[in-house]
Amino acid sequence: MELLNPFSLLFTFACVFLALFISQNLSKNLPPGPWKLPLLGNIHQFVGALPHQTLRNLANQFGPLMHLQLGEKSHIIVSSADIAKQVMKTHDAIFANRPHLLASKFFDYGGCDIAFSPYGKTWRQLKKICISELLNAKHVQSLRHIREEEVAKLVRNMCAKEGSIVNLTKEIESVTNAIIARAADGKRCKDQETFISSMAQMLQLLGGFSIADFYPSIKILPFLTGMKSKLGRAQREIDQILENMVKDHKENKNSHREMQEDFIDILLKTHNREIPLTLNNIKAVIWVKDMP
Repeated sequence: MELLNPFSLLFTFACVFLALFISQNLSKNLPPGPWKLPLLGNIHQFVGALPHQTLRNLANQFGPLMHLQLGEKSHIIVSSADIAKQVMKTHDAIFANRPHLLASKFFDYGGCDIAFSPYGKTWRQLKKICISELLNAKHVQSLRHIREEEVAKLVRNMCAKEGSIVNLTKEIESVTNAIIARAADGKRCKDQETFISSMAQMLQLLGGFSIADFYPSIKILPFLTGMKSKLGRAQREIDQILENMVKDHKENKNSHREMQEDFIDILLKTHNREIPLTLNNIKAVIWVKDMP
């Protein structure tokens, strides 16, 4: 029996791969979408373009509900208010869970906060705490003096710079972060500048495309792209600050009794409920709340 030459083997492999790729896509009841390349899917259509403009152009061509394949990941894109309402309200329980992204593992301590926590008892408790304890009208009104003090300080700083150029974006970011930090910690965070810098870096990493998220089976990709080291560095800085904030509140619990309860006090108070909040739950909720 003659051995097959390399070209025949390569051709056979390519045909089998293409057949499997086509059969996989045809066997699923998926919305329409652009043609997918083997291995890449539709990634090539986002190269050198603004993602939101690419999605708009594709939606104009394929409709308000379309399918995209980005690497190994299948995506359904919704660009209609009516369909979005069905997804977010009518069938919200089906779509309640967030995708497991590389950045979110660092960003929210592996799904410990209310934004990325898996739908279940812990998520429902976190939601209940946020609505009943943190976002109720009484608590929001109790923070009014913080907002007034920080805005008054902003006005004084602006008046002191009369006649000079002022970076309004930076000034407003600064006062916003100061208000958030004081609402969470009861005072200005001593590591506020480091915290804000690390937060900005983390949000920048969260906001972009990561090739490792498109090919999760290739475990070495996060290391090759350098994404894991960048996320780890930012997360360690943030974690140390959050750890110090929680530790300070625990150690000074008695002295805080005479003061008004802040965000961390409330989370620590709910620490021993029927579904205990872990330290990572508390830090993750503080971190997400402190996002601008």
